[in-house]
Amino acid sequence: MARLRLTAWALLILWAAAYAASIVIPALTERTGDGFTRGLNRVSLFFGWQLGAGLLALALLAVRTQLAPGGLRKLTLIPAILAGALFGMILAAILWGMVQRWIYF
Repeated sequence: MARLRLTAWALLILWAAAYAASIVIPALTERTGDGFTRGLNRVSLFFGWQLGAGLLALALLAVRTQLAPGGLRKLTLIPAILAGALFGMILAAILWGMVQRWIYF
């Protein structure tokens, strides 16, 4: 059980690092490109780090099922909630754009 708790904590730390990197690294990266595509390298960096954080969140969900009920088990649910919220917001933005196009065109 101690090894499982250590694995959960290690995954949580890696997830927090990837999540923080998805915000900090694009902010510190120089924009590249010309015209409309200027700065899209930052967007791809953000989504790349978020993809890594999302995969770690899935790993945490797998570990979560084997943990005893308690604070650590609840804590391992936070990454999945944040990943799901990001996915939901992206999906909502895409659907909103589709609906607006249907209404006005």
